[in-house]
Amino acid sequence: MRQAVGTHIERVTLNNTITIILLLFCKSILAQEYYKVDSIVKTYSPNIKTEELAKQICKDFESEDLKARAIFTWVSNNVQYDVKKYLKVKRQKKKTKKSKWINHYQYEKSVSKKTLRKGKGICGDYAVLYKHLCDLTGVDCVVISGYSKTENKDIGRKFGEKHAWNAVMINGEWNLVDATWGAGYVINESNKFVFQFNDYYFFTNPEYFFLRHFPRKTNWLFTEKTKEDFKNLPLYGHNYNHLDYETDKSHDGVILVQNDTINFEFKNAKSVSSIYYEFNNQGFGERITPNIEGEIFSFKVVCRKRRTDYLKIFINRHLYATYKVKAK
Repeated sequence: MRQAVGTHIERVTLNNTITIILLLFCKSILAQEYYKVDSIVKTYSPNIKTEELAKQICKDFESEDLKARAIFTWVSNNVQYDVKKYLKVKRQKKKTKKSKWINHYQYEKSVSKKTLRKGKGICGDYAVLYKHLCDLTGVDCVVISGYSKTENKDIGRKFGEKHAWNAVMINGEWNLVDATWGAGYVINESNKFVFQFNDYYFFTNPEYFFLRHFPRKTNWLFTEKTKEDFKNLPLYGHNYNHLDYETDKSHDGVILVQNDTINFEFKNAKSVSSIYYEFNNQGFGERITPNIEGEIFSFKVVCRKRRTDYLKIFINRHLYATYKVKAK
């Protein structure tokens, strides 16, 4: 009996190992395909009409997922985020006027044409352009409107900034895409946009996508998370996805501090080379030497004497997350 149980366990372990190897192999092959797509698309002219771009993509790629990738790569590399337009829209307190467009296709065509002509736009422009190009290339796509966490003030709020992104249907499954965040980022201090292609926001795992996105219609979540879960999240860094460790889940985005000390704990200590923390407007980071026990590494942060503060944690020189710290 013991021998049979032992043999069963060995078989399960072997099957799991084979599954992991196959997944890694498939992921590697897919990454190579996407690299080839990106290389080809980057040779396309930045000054091209939507119909011409769609024809070129259909000529170079056959499968829907590669077409979707090509569209993502071109849009994210050639459309600049329009900070001036964003600030103007943000200042407007009046409700948005009802669209004069009845034909959605004509509306998308008009927005796409304008976005390409200007070479810039805000999230809604990115999302509409992405969908329009998908329509022209035969890829099933929708625009999703919702909210995103982008600033410290969004921590502890049910909703963050208004935002828009896409979902693409490939082989009967919806995949999430955010071409806006794939294009780069805005330096808050100077309101300057910086191009920095980030393919993490192409076909992102819904569990990770949720960390900074919440749709108005929850059927586009593709996870069991709730509005309350979104409210309680810290503000995760854009490089969160590249950090190779299991994260601390003992703290919500808002941390109530009683004794001036916050304890953090993570798994997979081998992947960590440095840890820093920085409070709001501190101007410099303070390095921490973590306590390591096996695969677990932990550390403490001593808070400043403030009623409300913001704490940033950097791991391996990447921003892990920002927390709102409040004294009890």
